[in-house]
Order: sequence, then C-alpha cells, then structure tokens
Amino acid sequence: MLQCIEITEEDEMGLLDESKKSAGAPESVDYQQHARDGQTSGNELLERYEEQIEAARTAFAEHWAVSTLTDPDVPPHLFAQWLYRYSLHGPQVTRDVERWLATAGRRCEELGLTRIGRGFVGHARGEHGHDQMMIADARALTGRIAGLSGAVLDTETILGTPLDDAGTYNAQFEDIIAGEHPYYMASASYEMERLSTTMAIDLVANARKILGDDPHAGYYFLAEHVELDVGHTAFNRRQLGEVLALYPDQLATLVEHGGRSILNYAGFMGECLRLAQNDLQTVARP
Repeated sequence: MLQCIEITEEDEMGLLDESKKSAGAPESVDYQQHARDGQTSGNELLERYEEQIEAARTAFAEHWAVSTLTDPDVPPHLFAQWLYRYSLHGPQVTRDVERWLATAGRRCEELGLTRIGRGFVGHARGEHGHDQMMIADARALTGRIAGLSGAVLDTETILGTPLDDAGTYNAQFEDIIAGEHPYYMASASYEMERLSTTMAIDLVANARKILGDDPHAGYYFLAEHVELDVGHTAFNRRQLGEVLALYPDQLATLVEHGGRSILNYAGFMGECLRLAQNDLQTVARP
C-alpha cells in the first residue's frame, strides 16, 4: 500500500525566520508581515481564484470523455477498456510528477520562498511510485479484460507508449519548472489533486461496480488517490493562498495554469477513450 507522507505543520508553514534569512530571499519581501497579513489577503484572493477557475472546472466536467466515464450508466466493457488504456499510457503522465514538484520546490527555495518550496518538496515525496501503481493496474486488467468483452492487448509492449495529449500535459509542467515563476506549480498541482475529490470518486464507483470491491483488480491507482488526496488537496489550497498573498498580481496567470492543467488532462483521458473505442471496434469485427 502507498505510504502516506505526513506533511507536518512545520513542513506546511515553514520556519519564518529561516525564510527571512534565506540566501537569495528578495529583500523587499517581509515574510513576518506576510505571515500576519497573508491569511486574510490570501483567503480573499483564493475566493477570487475559485470564482475565476470555475469556468475551466465546468469545461473539464463537461468534456465528452469525462462526462462519459463518470456516467454511472457507462457501458461496462467501454469503461473497462478505457481503464486498461488509461493504465497502459498513464505512466507517461505520472512518472515525472515527483521530479516536477521537487524541482519546483528547490527553485522556490532559491528564490527565497523557503516555506513554499518545502511544501512542494514534501508533496513530491508522496508522489513516489505512482507510475508503478498504473503499471500494476494494467497488468491486472490484462487478465480480466477478455471476460468483460474487451480487447486484450500486448500489455508489456504498449506500457508507457507516448500519446500526444499526454505530451501536451507534461509540457506545461516542464515549462513551469524551467520558467521564472516555479510557484505557478501551486495552482496546477491544486487543480490536479482536486480531481481526486471530485471526478475520481465517480470513476472509482464505476470501477468497483464493474470489477468488484478489490482495487487491485485494476483500479488501485484511482482508489489510492481518492483515499489520500483529500489531505493533499487541502494542503495545496492553503499553499496556493500563500502564493496569492505574496503575488496578488499573478492571480490571472495562476488561474490560467490551473485551468490548463485539468483541460490538458481531459485531453489525455479522451485520447485513451478514443483508443479504447477503436480497440472494441476491432474485437467486434467478424
């Protein structure tokens, strides 16, 4: 079972004196003052963020693939084939998450944002091995998919095969960690983790109905995220509030990055669903 990395209050809030003394910390940033003022201004800005991100969240929920897969009446064989494809190609979008977060954390610390950087680094530890969960799911589904009227594929050959939409998704995070504002990771990470408290709950419900109660039947990755990411999402939201308190002029860009991350992910889900549909058409041919 995935080890849950506890993010302590010290990890979350940081040591203000060390933040202030951190080499390279912008002299114009008074961290003690932000600690006093940040909660109020951060909360106000978070409310504005939540209002402005709603359009992207709605577009994600209404994306043809997301709405199809979260529908409780989705055809079982279609959902199972999609889950098979999602697990086969998912390592492409999960294997670098730990590196993205750790790099964003280190770069934030270099900018003097010690508290924010520590938060990213702590979160990164909790992402270790998630690509292996998806590989295990794909292998488990290989033995189940035929019984669900699905198409059995060459699992070991296809595992991790690059997809265009997965590449688009990855490119955003690579751009963030290479750019001048690594703290943009706050909104992109928050929106992605938040999916585990919304969409993923419906996906797990459908998987359980089709595959049974044991997540090791092929949906362990999804089930573990639903179980663990409530805490991660709450932490990410607080961290985003701190970024907004420090950089209120970056609100629009943070909204843009948050929205782009989930819409790119919807594209990846859609690409997997199109492949699943093609797989099933091949099986149906005489």
